[in-house]
Amino acid sequence: MKPWPSELADQCLRRLWAAVCTDGQIDPLTRDWLQQGLLQLGRDEVPLHVALGLAAQGVPSMRTRFLTLRRDRHLAAAVDAMALDGQVATWARCTRLQPLVRRFVADVWPRYSAGMPAPQDWPVWKVELLHAARTGQSLPTSTKGLYRSWTRNRAFSCPCDPWTFFENYL
Repeated sequence: MKPWPSELADQCLRRLWAAVCTDGQIDPLTRDWLQQGLLQLGRDEVPLHVALGLAAQGVPSMRTRFLTLRRDRHLAAAVDAMALDGQVATWARCTRLQPLVRRFVADVWPRYSAGMPAPQDWPVWKVELLHAARTGQSLPTSTKGLYRSWTRNRAFSCPCDPWTFFENYL
């Protein structure tokens, strides 16, 4: 059975939700979409979002998003650790960290990728890089990439990270 185009699946999902919320009738196209998706779910044992055509190509999965958030949180801690005082700009911290990240990826990560704990004498930035690398998401090796990672992490302004609950289930 040919999968539904993701744009059409999105429209059908919206119409289905509107019908459920208003106790309205489900139109024939949406009924076909739901019926074929549920049949494929039972027959092929694929995840529901795949059976309904809601898994768009090229869109990162929720797991990937959470792992990226975790990586960015550790990278932000490594960037913050590069400041000797509060007067150093974030860009300057990223510039200081950038060659260290490249060296870490080339020399240190191959030896510690198997899960060995970080040595006690490592600086904070190096421990945070190790935690960031263990997420499985590639580390940015440019100043611009580190800065983007740091700014993405600052999109939240709550005292605790709301994603921590979900990322613990990865």
